[in-house]
Amino acid sequence: MRFIDGLWNRPVGQTFLGGVEVIETLKETDKELEVLVSPKHIASRGDTLNASLLTVSISSPADDILKVRIEHHTGVRHRGPDFELFPDGAPATPKTSISKKDDKIKFTSGNLSVDLNTAPWSYGLTFRDGDKVLTSTQPKGQAAVDMPHHLTLSQASAQSLLGNVHDALPRSDYVTTAQTASGGWVRYMLNEMALGVGETIYGLGERFGPFVKNGQNISIWNSDGGTSSEQAYKNIPFYLSSKGYGVLVNHPEEVEFEVGREKSSKLGFSVRGEKLEYFVIGGGSMKAALRNYVKLTGLPALPPAWSFGLYLSTSFTTSYDQETVSSMLKGMKERNCPVRVFHLDCFWMKRYDWCSFSWDPEAFPDPKQYLADIKRDYNVCAWVNPYISQRSETFRIGAEKGYLIKRTNGDVWQWDHWQAGMGLIDFTNPEAYKWYAGLIRTLLDTGVDTIKTDFGERIPHLDVVYHDGSDPWKMHNYYAQIYNKCVFDVIKDKFGDHEAALFARSATAGGQRYPVHWGGDCESSYEAMAETMRGGLSLSSSGFSFWSHDIGGFEGHPDEKIFSRWIAFGLFSSHSIKAHETGVPVMRSMILEFPEDPATAYLDRQYMLGDSLLVAPVFHDATTTYYIPKGKWTCFWTGEIVEGPKYVTKDVPLDIIPVFVRPNSVILLGPEDITVPDYEYAKVKLEVREYQLEGEVTVDIPVGKGPEWAGSVKISSGGKWDKGNFDLIQSKA
Repeated sequence: MRFIDGLWNRPVGQTFLGGVEVIETLKETDKELEVLVSPKHIASRGDTLNASLLTVSISSPADDILKVRIEHHTGVRHRGPDFELFPDGAPATPKTSISKKDDKIKFTSGNLSVDLNTAPWSYGLTFRDGDKVLTSTQPKGQAAVDMPHHLTLSQASAQSLLGNVHDALPRSDYVTTAQTASGGWVRYMLNEMALGVGETIYGLGERFGPFVKNGQNISIWNSDGGTSSEQAYKNIPFYLSSKGYGVLVNHPEEVEFEVGREKSSKLGFSVRGEKLEYFVIGGGSMKAALRNYVKLTGLPALPPAWSFGLYLSTSFTTSYDQETVSSMLKGMKERNCPVRVFHLDCFWMKRYDWCSFSWDPEAFPDPKQYLADIKRDYNVCAWVNPYISQRSETFRIGAEKGYLIKRTNGDVWQWDHWQAGMGLIDFTNPEAYKWYAGLIRTLLDTGVDTIKTDFGERIPHLDVVYHDGSDPWKMHNYYAQIYNKCVFDVIKDKFGDHEAALFARSATAGGQRYPVHWGGDCESSYEAMAETMRGGLSLSSSGFSFWSHDIGGFEGHPDEKIFSRWIAFGLFSSHSIKAHETGVPVMRSMILEFPEDPATAYLDRQYMLGDSLLVAPVFHDATTTYYIPKGKWTCFWTGEIVEGPKYVTKDVPLDIIPVFVRPNSVILLGPEDITVPDYEYAKVKLEVREYQLEGEVTVDIPVGKGPEWAGSVKISSGGKWDKGNFDLIQSKA
């Protein structure tokens, strides 16, 4: 959202109230600092009349995390939903302190501190990690702003508003509703953070454009728009800075970010309303800040071992019945393709009947027996969504019992986008939540192991009312969280801890708790493959550990070369147990792993897979270029040593993807004749490969279900290793 026209001018009709002076300290304790800030200098008693004030408070929920809240009018009734913070348990009481010197009040949590300037005309905040300045908010950098309504439509919300109004209201009401929704003006709360010279910004969800977000305007507004534009399925109001800190804007509704665009030296974020709250998250490095963010919003669950295997999907095949889909599995076996999970897409239900949760009796006359036959060799995934077709019996029940989202006049909210006359489950109604969970449970009892939770982005925010009174504007993004949680919890209850997984498309902050997510509908081209990878790297920079994508694309038919390259990329995407314990993603941007190397800041066509593997997918028929960081790296396939730092340009055969092993790494490989990921690692011979060892390395080996450690293998730089009770084969590397 732009609030200025160039360096000096402001839009006609705007009222800008930017804080410049602390006029009173309300609280000054080790737990909280609260001040009143004026948007003008108060020189006399007369200056206090017809004036506005901002209330700014600073506190800390955990070490190295600072919470900042800015309020204009404090009498506005709060309406949820809200992000769930620390869902894994309350953190230890933070080590906070406060001190005052000259015109500055310093509030500290752990190693992260903020200096509040109280001098006249100089109100502002400076955030530090120890003595290192991270960022700052300068005078007028926090503000309440009234904007003329016609200037307030971001591209994402405008697209959604047009769609919702156009389809949800009588045509004659369209113009007046859009123009008078806020009485002619819209109030925003704004905060601007300084961008340092050379500072680069990452994250903000699964974004398919440039990996580095500098120079972009980004609207946090979930949309079903594919992977080739600024629209995104998974919008997360969290960004990660190359200076080693992160910021979470604690608002589920639309948040607009101006990343060095409105002002090239500022990162501004704004929300509609009277309050703005955000967390500045430190820790000493990008990776540490990401860990602290995931502690704040929730660690990812550990998916079951079988979910690490290859999924075969069956979307929109010409003839969809038992014989057709079974023939696909037969074809995969004949080609020695190690499919682990078989996915039944939309047409397991009758056409026009989505989502009825009733099997098509003509195509699948005995689904329970059919799934039992498949499950001798595969796990089974089934497609669902929260949109209920008017034709289905499910719609009739939901409408009668009040389980569907309603208009403000009490009617069921419906439109024809996707399914004719479809309604949406109102997950804020406890009975509707329980009902939908029961539908999922019945599906699992039939023999399904995991669920593809498709959609969840086309959620109306105008002329709608929720059962619990939630703010529809906030529910637009947050709907995905409740939807995925509902389904995930049913699977977890059915199969137990660490045996639940989704195949989810939509998300908001905290969605990483319900893995696995996939990248959505992409085209079948090299360009779309690169878009998809940028989306994955951005999502991993937003706290999501487990992520994958449609190999070969969803729209169109890839030629053989593209498909070959994409298969290699797909098989080097996710998952890992350490990600479940720390929140550090499996698929990591190069700058997250090598923040001190300036060459890594803009690398978005390669990544680290875990701690040790550098993966560089090829986006061309033959020639590719990739970067090798400092040290002696070993080609995983040939054993060739490449010493960095340097760029490498070479021709790569179609059956090879560049993969290099980091110095001082140890990798354990399973037997070549095993084609599934879920086997007992302690009951087979594991091959130990050592790579440029410089010290002692410990490798943990999990076995059985869940994150249960069988033990450790210690490798020393002298080539000595203690295999304990494991049956290990000496390294071939």
